[in-house]
Amino acid sequence: MNDAFQPRVDALGQRHLMGVEASVLMENVVLRRRYLMSVETLSNEEVHALTDSKNTDVAATASRWSRAGKIFTVKSCRAVRVPIFQLAGGRPRPEIARVLAALPECQRSGWPAGFWFASPHGFLGCSAMEALEDPARVDEVVAAAERTGCTTG
Repeated sequence: MNDAFQPRVDALGQRHLMGVEASVLMENVVLRRRYLMSVETLSNEEVHALTDSKNTDVAATASRWSRAGKIFTVKSCRAVRVPIFQLAGGRPRPEIARVLAALPECQRSGWPAGFWFASPHGFLGCSAMEALEDPARVDEVVAAAERTGCTTG
């Protein structure tokens, strides 16, 4: 732990902090569950079947696309899930890579990316997922991504 925070920890008490951490973890679980109930996702197996890949490693396609910055994935109960809005015709939508590249590194993958795409943005007047339903709004979504900042804690 950072020495600058130690006086605060001592003042609040370790027990209180454990309660706060538990509360944050529970809220995160709730947010992830809501996301998975509202955003359609595919398993690695479903992505593999969609692409008609001959590769025997069913996780290879989504993993390769994610590493290349073409899509992002989220994990749920150790399973990798691919939000389906990122795909068209069994392939990554090119505009997703543009948006991911415009986001700060801390927002480009996993749950931060999932929440960014699904959350309403004042600049867009809706979520990025919704805005991307209109091909004419891709540049707006990229601009919103460029305006996104990261917080550290």
